[in-house]
Amino acid sequence: MKIKRKEYKKPDYVGYKHPPVKFRWQKGQTGNPHGRPKKDESFRAIAERELKKEVSLKENGRIRRVSLKVAIVKRCLAEAAQGKIRNLEFILKVLNQSSPVPVAEELTAQEQEVWNSYFKEGKK
Repeated sequence: MKIKRKEYKKPDYVGYKHPPVKFRWQKGQTGNPHGRPKKDESFRAIAERELKKEVSLKENGRIRRVSLKVAIVKRCLAEAAQGKIRNLEFILKVLNQSSPVPVAEELTAQEQEVWNSYFKEGKK
């Protein structure tokens, strides 16, 4: 039995790709109401988002709002200035990775002596 084209166009026609009226999508309804599942966030994306959040920082008796990234750098620099070697090494490592110009080229002769003595002591 062959179906005529006119029957396809009838609103109540049931057949291939034409479900019963009761089970058809309502106007404005989608076939995937929840959408595609979201991807898991990468560790880097989470870390970058968290580093942008603002925190309170007390500086010279005043409270300032700065990003967590700025607060970490300030704290690390302060502890490096107090002589904490790990923080100093970390800062030097980050500076060497971020700038193509080596730090040693920018030092004066006196600073170079301090630099050399530091690394001689560190290797003992």
